[in-house]
Amino acid sequence: MVPGDRLLCVLVENKPIGFEFKDWLLHVTIVPWFRLEIESKALRRDLETVLKAIRPFSVFMGQENVGFGHQKGKMATLIKLPTPLIEIEHKVRAYFHSQHAWLVDETTKRTSSFKPHITNQKNGSMHEGDIFTCDKLFVVEQKGGYKKITGEVNLG
Repeated sequence: MVPGDRLLCVLVENKPIGFEFKDWLLHVTIVPWFRLEIESKALRRDLETVLKAIRPFSVFMGQENVGFGHQKGKMATLIKLPTPLIEIEHKVRAYFHSQHAWLVDETTKRTSSFKPHITNQKNGSMHEGDIFTCDKLFVVEQKGGYKKITGEVNLG
């Protein structure tokens, strides 16, 4: 494992551990690229403990075609609030801080609050009124030009 090459997300469509892909699947990033010297199995155990009170839930899509990212150059669909994704992000980030993890989005001087959304991808996008179930989080590692699911964290 190369530190810094992992990301924690929710996938719209669950995939198995070991699944590899080149282009991003539809997902909600919970915590972007991080560095933490802990194996995926131990990370799963710790995060399942941290998130044990959060049960699987439905995610409801809101406004679509909202500009996100650098100069708002990427289009995304917002997730309707309130959503348990906010609590998940807070708890996971607090865990990473307690473990002294390096988080890529905290290395810049820009600060922004977590705004759950799904960025449009080559393979599709979400639309206002769409619904999907969130029952787990996924650990994704960058492997050269590909990404690989290396772990999952079950809710509830």
